Amino acid sequence: MSDSTCLRHWDEFIDSLGRLTHGRVAWVRADERRWSGCASPEIPLHYHALLKYQNVPAIEAVAGLWKTRAGDARVEIYDPGEGAAWYMAKMFPYEDTRYDMGGSEDFVPYLEEHLARPPGFLEAHGDLGKAHAALGRNKQSIAELLIASPTDHSGELNFELSTLYREEDELELARKALEESERPRSRGRQDQQRRLVRAVGAGQSDAPPSQT
Repeated sequence: MSDSTCLRHWDEFIDSLGRLTHGRVAWVRADERRWSGCASPEIPLHYHALLKYQNVPAIEAVAGLWKTRAGDARVEIYDPGEGAAWYMAKMFPYEDTRYDMGGSEDFVPYLEEHLARPPGFLEAHGDLGKAHAALGRNKQSIAELLIASPTDHSGELNFELSTLYREEDELELARKALEESERPRSRGRQDQQRRLVRAVGAGQSDAPPSQT
């Protein structure tokens, strides 16, 4: 498939996604390929992209928009702690990497920020915050845990923050942190209920459907 054909498929994909989500789609895309040589296999042209839109549909629906045009697609909900933005920003200086963006310029400072924060950066701050807490250094611990809080999928870091805020008599901040610590559990219960509803609707009440 030629480069021009791939770009046409991309434009069609963004248009279709805009219709699906009933709004404008902001995106940044890095085009990656590797030529064979030095005992390395050739990797054909493929895209890495970050997408931002409202009225979020199921990730399977988004992947389907691309698959009907150009083959395989892997779509995931963005997690700032997993390093996707850092990976894309890291690629930009390479001569054989082409990139483009549309719908919004907000991605520029976001990618610049992530370029200085490799994967594991946020988790390291969480570990440091816990170490400070164990030594009774509440203020230092709070500062580190706040940096790491975007990766708090279990609620553990925000629960720790709530405890530290109470010890510092910051009761309103303690309350907010405690509320944040409950969000992952609440989302987990909702996801479990949705999976059960889908399974029952599909006549598979013994187990939820698998996700690929």
